[in-house]
Amino acid sequence: MNENFGLLFNVFIGLILIIFYWSILHLANVYLQRKFFSWKFLSFAKTLLIIFVCFLTFGTILGIFANNLNFLATVLGSLSVLSAALVFTLQDFVAGFFAWIYIESTGQFRIGDNVQITSSERRFGGWVQHVGFFRTQIRERVGGDGFDRERPTGKIITFPNHFIFRYSLTNATKNHKILWHSFEITTCFENNFGKTKETLKACLDAKFEELIQNPDSFFDQNIGDLHSFKPQIFWHIGDPGVVWTIWFGCRIGTMRSVLNEFSQTVLETFETQKITLAYPTNRVLMEKVIPENL
Repeated sequence: MNENFGLLFNVFIGLILIIFYWSILHLANVYLQRKFFSWKFLSFAKTLLIIFVCFLTFGTILGIFANNLNFLATVLGSLSVLSAALVFTLQDFVAGFFAWIYIESTGQFRIGDNVQITSSERRFGGWVQHVGFFRTQIRERVGGDGFDRERPTGKIITFPNHFIFRYSLTNATKNHKILWHSFEITTCFENNFGKTKETLKACLDAKFEELIQNPDSFFDQNIGDLHSFKPQIFWHIGDPGVVWTIWFGCRIGTMRSVLNEFSQTVLETFETQKITLAYPTNRVLMEKVIPENL
C-alpha cells in the first residue's frame, strides 16, 4: 500500500515538474522573440532549449519509475494498443506538436512576421500573433493581391502547425523584405514630352532620396545600396495620352504609404509646372443629314 502511494506521489510530482519545464520553455521562447536577436541565434537557442527540456522530461520519467522498471514495462506493454489508437485519433495534435518543435528550432517564422499559407482550396496570410504548441494565430490582412495586403481586417485566423508540412509557406519578413510595385499616370499629348519626362524623374528621385534618409521606415537598413530600388520610369502611347508606368521598391507592409508619398509629390509638382493629367475621353463625330427632297 505504501509503495503504491509512493509511486502515485512520484507520478504527481513528476507531472508537475514536466509541466513546469515546458512552461519555462514557452516563457523563454517569448522572451527571445521580443529581443530581436538574429535568425541564426534564435534558431540555435531554441533548438538547445527544446533538446534540454526533452532530456529533462525523459530523465524525470525515468526517475519516477527508477525503482519500478518492471511496473513501467508492464504498463507500457498493456497500453501499447491503446497508445496506437490514441496516436491515430490525436494525429493532428501530435503532428502539430512536432511541427511546433520544427518551427521553433528552424526559425520558420516568429511573432510579427508577415506570412502566407497557400493550399489547393484557398490562400490566407497576415501577421503572426501567437505560436502555440499545436496551433498558430495570425492577424488577417487585406488591401490587394498577395503581399500587397497590408491592412488588418480585424479577423484572427487560427491554423494547425502541421499546415507548414502540407501546404506552401512563404515568410515575406524573412525572405522577401523588399518587393517591387507599380502605378500609372497619364498626361495629355499637349504637354511637352521632354519636359514631362525630366520633371517626373526629378520629383520621384528627390522624394526617393528623402525616404531613404530613414531606411528602416520604408526599406531595410541592413541593405548596403538602397539606390538599386530607385523608381524606374517607363512610358507608352495610350488612347487619352502618354501613359507613364513607375516601378518602385519598398519594404513589405509599406507599399500604401510609399505610394501616397510618390503620388502627392507628382501631383504637387505637375500643378506647379503646369503639366496636365489626361483622363479617358470619347470622341463623338456629329454627321449632318440633309433630306434628299431639299
